[in-house]
Amino acid sequence: RMLKNRQTGSIEETDSKDSEVVPEEELEEAEEPAISLLADDLEERICKHEEWVKTIRDPAYEKSEGLRKLQTKNGNATAEYEVAPLPDGQWAMQTSFSYHCGNTCGNATPWSQYPTREECINEFVNRANIFYNRQIDSSGNNKQQQARTEMLTLLKGGLFGFIEPEPKK
Repeated sequence: RMLKNRQTGSIEETDSKDSEVVPEEELEEAEEPAISLLADDLEERICKHEEWVKTIRDPAYEKSEGLRKLQTKNGNATAEYEVAPLPDGQWAMQTSFSYHCGNTCGNATPWSQYPTREECINEFVNRANIFYNRQIDSSGNNKQQQARTEMLTLLKGGLFGFIEPEPKK
């Protein structure tokens, strides 16, 4: 039977005869606040999204330095990022990592805010290393393993570390 836990407010299926639950027939009145809470949560998320669009995403698109792309020789793996100064003096970055062979997995993040440009680049290198250091699952293949190895080499860069590619506008 369906019961509502009075402590957590969650609706649960249980066989419990615990005194802290309300029988299903009494749930109708109890559900209204839960629905109200969900609506409030949605409203709050919409407001946060609109604030992000106004203060991070749109200004970042407008001031982006352009897309910077690391790509393996055969094009089987790419790591891309964009950075942009924000009106408040901070910086924004978005990233995308993907394999174009094997299991063709990928990962992308939307515009996120960082205190400095240098922190954006460090975070890009960190995220890329995490993505390309993951073990390739059984749906991968030798081409993907080669792309992984080559991308990790590109991320190490030269004598002075990671070397940024030129942006493409």
